[in-house]
Amino acid sequence: MLRSTRNASFFALSCAMAGAALVGGCDERRDDRDDLAEARKELEETKRQAAKDVEEARAKASADVAEAERQLADAKRDAAKTDVAEREWGYTDRNEYRDSRRKELVDLEDEIDRLEKEAKEAKGDAKRALDKTVAELKVRRDRLEKEIDKVERVGETEWEELRNDVDKSMKELRESLKSAWEDIKRST
Repeated sequence: MLRSTRNASFFALSCAMAGAALVGGCDERRDDRDDLAEARKELEETKRQAAKDVEEARAKASADVAEAERQLADAKRDAAKTDVAEREWGYTDRNEYRDSRRKELVDLEDEIDRLEKEAKEAKGDAKRALDKTVAELKVRRDRLEKEIDKVERVGETEWEELRNDVDKSMKELRESLKSAWEDIKRST
């Protein structure tokens, strides 16, 4: 009987150890699953942050490209403006003057279009402000275009006043565009 009690005790002890090993194994599996779930969460957070970083980099790159294009347009316009500004335009040169101003107006229209594209990508108050600025610039551009069209019909007595008006309007439109681009640059 002692032997069977010992065998039973040994058997009970073996069962208890096997049970503990199984429970321990289950706990290890549970820990492994928890670790896996935590790793997945971290991976998802890392992916979200990476996507956010990429979007921010794209926005900055877009703003940098727009700024570079604006600077290039400014440089081209300044070079053309220097040629036009240094020249004394007489009444007999009015058609050539008109053509040079129309060309400059086309460049300004391109810049207004780029600004309008930036406005479409903006959000909230910045979008509303840019939309308003673009609308105002288009009104100024249209007025300037009408002034330029008058050049071919103007008499010699009105020529200098009209030329001064066109030059002044062109300068104001150019400065307004430059100011709008500076506002965009400050807001990004």
